Amino acid sequence: MITEYLINFTTNLISTLGYPGIFTLMVTESLMIPFPPEVTLVFSGFLASTGKLNVLVVISVAVLGALLGSSISYWIGYHFKKIIIQKLLKKNGHFLFISHNEYIKTQTLFKKHGPWIITVARFIPGLRSIISLPMGILHVPYVKFLEYTLLGSLGSSTLLVALGYALGDRWQQVRVIIHKLDAAIIVVMAIVIVLYIFKKAKNHKK
Repeated sequence: MITEYLINFTTNLISTLGYPGIFTLMVTESLMIPFPPEVTLVFSGFLASTGKLNVLVVISVAVLGALLGSSISYWIGYHFKKIIIQKLLKKNGHFLFISHNEYIKTQTLFKKHGPWIITVARFIPGLRSIISLPMGILHVPYVKFLEYTLLGSLGSSTLLVALGYALGDRWQQVRVIIHKLDAAIIVVMAIVIVLYIFKKAKNHKK
């Protein structure tokens, strides 16, 4: 769960550092470290509504931070593909609930449906933080990855900043939404894990 401490740390950092704080948080979040961009950008939108920040600069800084963090994750996956696949998936995939064969299926699925998956993922809490690593593992062309990440980051950042700007003093309502999203994500993950275990057990009996 996202704790009040994490939310308070995020808002205090932005209040103290301004744009550098937003940039740092967006880079960190894109490196699969759980600083919620919902809080970062909605709070920044609120500050922009008070005149303390410029809304266009906030969006620009947020997108640049997301691109940098995502690029680092991408290149980690790209250059350490063999280690990630062989040591994590082939040997320990059952702990990660994904086998090497399922990884191959994911690769085929991406090739079939195209890079729009990257853009859509930027709008989904949780998924936006981890999508870059598998794209690097799959060796998606970097320019194409960057284009679709830019499109998704620009869209999602603009949406969240605009939400904070519109809410104004009521921006803290997003905390309730985030807590509900956390609960929903945990429930979905639990269902997926149960279904995965059931499927494995059923296949094992055959």
